[in-house]
Amino acid sequence: MNNRITLFMIMFSLAVFPFEHGWCLEPSPAEAAYQSYLTGDKEQQKACIERLVALSDEGVPYLEKMLKGMENKKWTRDGEGAQIMLVDVLVRIGTDKAADALMGIALRYKSRIGYMAMAPVLTSALARMGKKGLDRLLILSKQTEFTQEFSKCEPFTLFPKKRMRPTEMAREAREAIAYVKDPAAMPTVGSLIDVPEFQHAVLLALTSTKTLGYEEKVLRVWERRQDPIALKYLLIVNREKYLPILQAKLEVLDVEVARLVRDLADLRARKVRDFVDDDSVVHLVFVLGGDPAANGTLRRYIESKLWDRPYPGDPVVDAIMALALSKAPDVRPTLLALLKDTTLIDDPHCELARRCGLDGYIRAPNVPMFIVAVKALQAYGDPTVIPDIEQLTAVHEPRYKRCFEKTLETLRAAQKANQ
Repeated sequence: MNNRITLFMIMFSLAVFPFEHGWCLEPSPAEAAYQSYLTGDKEQQKACIERLVALSDEGVPYLEKMLKGMENKKWTRDGEGAQIMLVDVLVRIGTDKAADALMGIALRYKSRIGYMAMAPVLTSALARMGKKGLDRLLILSKQTEFTQEFSKCEPFTLFPKKRMRPTEMAREAREAIAYVKDPAAMPTVGSLIDVPEFQHAVLLALTSTKTLGYEEKVLRVWERRQDPIALKYLLIVNREKYLPILQAKLEVLDVEVARLVRDLADLRARKVRDFVDDDSVVHLVFVLGGDPAANGTLRRYIESKLWDRPYPGDPVVDAIMALALSKAPDVRPTLLALLKDTTLIDDPHCELARRCGLDGYIRAPNVPMFIVAVKALQAYGDPTVIPDIEQLTAVHEPRYKRCFEKTLETLRAAQKANQ
């Protein structure tokens, strides 16, 4: 009996001792790659990551561990690049396990000042994973948190009642649905079209993928909310059927512009200024990405100067950019003519100056028309306009230098690509 007990103890010790002292088995290929990553330089680390990618699901836990190690580090440009690279690597693996790893990181994520904003990075990564990513985005979109906020509609209270609201990650997850491109995910995406918090993102996804079968529902959204993306979807899936919707709105603006131009002499004689009551269709066409059917109306609207009123907002800018985005050959003369227009467009909050990339925009709350024309020609993308832009005297003015450099750089790149 004693011999049996002694033999058992010897065998147990032989089984346990190697594990305790780490010399029983060689590490797995994934573990070996991870350990090499921890001690290697940048090039070696890249090679280790590629080895983990090749191992697919076996490498996922180690890639997740790398990302976890970066969560508590302050923001640096190199650190941001490394985190984004690891997220992209998990997207490349593309398995359910990789999608679960990204969702797990997202569920743990807390936004902090001084740290990288990972919410948009993680949600856009999941969107690129198609149906797998969409399933996880829907889980993230349900996250809520308590908040105590003072309501303007209620009397002041020292301790306001706690309310539930979506987390930052939930809001980003809802918006990220717009970037889902996987055809297999479209039935799930389309089923969310009647849910208000998802509706705009769903419209963007259906429009970018040109998914058919949702025309009636999208038409109801357009009739109820006049969402430009809804009309864009309808024009993409059946332009002939739904173009009259846009044409009716353009006709209203055309009639209004024609009436005011006809009465302009009389108005000036009476020292009265008049403006277009409703030019919202201009912004609509801009959101559509331009439309050749609207170009005649937009030209007449720009030339009428009826948009030139105190604090006009962006209607004329939207009109010019919509012309350019239409890519129609007949808009080129109009855009070139605007290069000679020095009319100042009011820009009290300097938003337009920022869009145009102007230096020193804070000192001048307006932007000349020719600068908007320059940015429109950049969007139009025709390199043959380069000499027309270069001959402008404003090219040498410090305030406009960065704007012109960016535009000419883009057009020259297009010219080089076409050669």
